[in-house]
Amino acid sequence: MEGRRKREEDGPRTLHAPDADYPARLRELSSPPDPLFLIGRWDHPGPQVAIVGSRHPTEDGCDVARELAAALCERGVAIVSGLARGIDAAAHEGALDSGGLTGAVLGTSLEVVYPPEHTELQQRVAHSLGLMSEIPREASATRNTFASRNRIVAALADVVVIVQGRRGSGARITAEQAARLGRPVAALPWDSRETLAELPHDLIRSGNATLVRGVDDVLGLIGVGGIEKGSGVSRGKFVFSISEGNTTPLACSYRTSPSRTA
Repeated sequence: MEGRRKREEDGPRTLHAPDADYPARLRELSSPPDPLFLIGRWDHPGPQVAIVGSRHPTEDGCDVARELAAALCERGVAIVSGLARGIDAAAHEGALDSGGLTGAVLGTSLEVVYPPEHTELQQRVAHSLGLMSEIPREASATRNTFASRNRIVAALADVVVIVQGRRGSGARITAEQAARLGRPVAALPWDSRETLAELPHDLIRSGNATLVRGVDDVLGLIGVGGIEKGSGVSRGKFVFSISEGNTTPLACSYRTSPSRTA
């Protein structure tokens, strides 16, 4: 049984910053979303990891996001992302297909499905940890609303993982917001010739992100699990690797069952 079944009390509701059940993590923001619109319970007691990146990742990028999300969920972590095409969608999908919990922060109001091909995925996420937005029903989404939601993703997470992205990727906003909040930022290494390696490599090189290669590396940043010393390879089920020939950019379209076998 994947996630948790939606109950009546999980339906749409509006919260304000002074409310007792307003997410405490969001109060750390300089401009907390107020009002905040939610669907779902949003009450995961364990760690939450944000997995974000390019809307047009490579096949390896999609696979890594799915597998990392699944491996983290198996360790009791909930996955947070933005329900965008690409890495976001792959991370949500990996969490759901593993039976884990995942929540999405939208750049639109809760009633809007964007991108439109994510109708089923958005429903599945709503029945899992839930959906969150600061955009009221009558307001239109803009480029700024999508950028603004990244600060909420960062605030909800114990660590932010950047999978792939060009230098100008919106994932950089999430990384910068996480750093302002004192959240660890992690990034994955790629072939230096890959343009989608620009953002993670920039963050690692500048000291603004920690290089991670697997689930235990990520958990080690928040004091859960640990990083294997010496070998540079993490313990645990998932270890990052690059498969030759899988560098073609994809849209990472949502699918109900992964085509890749273990």
